[in-house]
Amino acid sequence: MWFKHRAWIPIAWLLSLANVGATWFAAVPAEPAHATAHALLAVLFGVGAQRLMSRRRSSPAGDEVAVGDERMTRLENAIDAIAVEMERIGEGQRFVTKLLAEPGREIEPPSQSSRRDPLPARAPRSTQDG
Repeated sequence: MWFKHRAWIPIAWLLSLANVGATWFAAVPAEPAHATAHALLAVLFGVGAQRLMSRRRSSPAGDEVAVGDERMTRLENAIDAIAVEMERIGEGQRFVTKLLAEPGREIEPPSQSSRRDPLPARAPRSTQDG
């Protein structure tokens, strides 16, 4: 993943150019193995730079991908939360359906006479203290 950073492209080109120069410096004193090694490194770094550049062009921008990943993660979390809530609603509906399906169970509206006031009635206060 760390090779996707855009700074690697110019670094690979610079290393390739440096090895081309090193090939010449190794060939002057007649060191063929040393010169060949630098030539091989120059080609490898050049090919690597080309691949990094082509990968960069073919893929969307890194910032857009990061934002898209963040949005996708938030969306997945929201969908998971909705799924949990829907499951809870379904469990509640199954429970109520089960209660209503039991024989002898009927929903009765509360009658007015059986309702109690939550606060008892108070006696009026007198204005005189005595």
